[in-house]
Amino acid sequence: MEERYNLAHCRTRNIVERAFGVLKSRFRCLHKSGGCLPFTPAKCALVIETCCRLHNKAIDEKIPLQLGGPVVLQHNNFVHGGAPPRSARDLRQQIASRF
Repeated sequence: MEERYNLAHCRTRNIVERAFGVLKSRFRCLHKSGGCLPFTPAKCALVIETCCRLHNKAIDEKIPLQLGGPVVLQHNNFVHGGAPPRSARDLRQQIASRF
């Protein structure tokens, strides 16, 4: 059960990372080389949502993705120094049990 959850989690994370990589290629303001978004977190979420909408529109209009150079995906593999809080472990176990 937990192995299936881990596999599904890994696959989902890979899909999300690839999607962000494509968005970063099309909208350089989202890429680290373009700097950071100097807005509040709420406004940053709106900028990202707008980029997603514009990207989908570009796909509909068959506008090709112009690759301006390689975009290196950053893996934010945060390693915590200790065990996760009990509530986080319990939640993870509840989700895994549904697989």
